[in-house]
Amino acid sequence: MAVGWELFVSTRAALIDGTRTPVISHPMQTLAREILTTMIKVKEIGPQDGAQRVALSSDLYTPENL
Repeated sequence: MAVGWELFVSTRAALIDGTRTPVISHPMQTLAREILTTMIKVKEIGPQDGAQRVALSSDLYTPENL
């Protein structure tokens, strides 16, 4: 079993031809939005609040759900 990262044209083709079994992908719009939101929050509150944590979901693609 070989796991792919992000659903690109090449990883989609690998799923279809069986080269990859699952592909784990992150929703890029959500990722970008959360990064910007967190950066703004840190700028507003300053570094004294410590590390910021954000939980992001991921999508799992298999040949069966394409």
